[in-house]
Amino acid sequence: MNYVIADNYLCLFALLEMILKQNNVNISQYELAEKAGITVPDGYKTEIKNVKYSSIQNDYGVAISTSLLQEIFDEVSVDIHVSYLDGLHTDEVGLTSVLRKRLAEGQYVILTFSYGVLYNKEQYADLGHASLLKKVLDEDWIQIYDPGPDSPGIKDVRISDMYEAMRKKGGAYFLD
Repeated sequence: MNYVIADNYLCLFALLEMILKQNNVNISQYELAEKAGITVPDGYKTEIKNVKYSSIQNDYGVAISTSLLQEIFDEVSVDIHVSYLDGLHTDEVGLTSVLRKRLAEGQYVILTFSYGVLYNKEQYADLGHASLLKKVLDEDWIQIYDPGPDSPGIKDVRISDMYEAMRKKGGAYFLD
């Protein structure tokens, strides 16, 4: 898979760009953001025209949903079906089991979570983020691709930390 580094507030769209390229569809994170729309901080400068402004950190980025993701795949004729597991509707052990099973089935797994909780940056606790699950390393660790833009790359994170970050804000999107 070719990794893409996200622009500010486009982490989910960078991951979708990667997945779509792997399925022979070339559409950029910027084109996806233009289609779906994003919310950015008041006064933030962006070339994207489908934008809303807010002073509330919880609003920044895209208002993601299974229906929005499914609509994107349907529009570009990629046969991917989307399902979701809310971070509040699982436990840490169950999460590990589900992630391992979904990867074994060849599914893409996009994890959405609180950036501040996962990376221990309290001032960003309400800021959502997305990463692509690469591997379940063992009962305690997973490997993700974090598209950034701050420190993008492959990272090993504790499942317990991801679980807490998902419970604060997010869940797991399964694309099969």
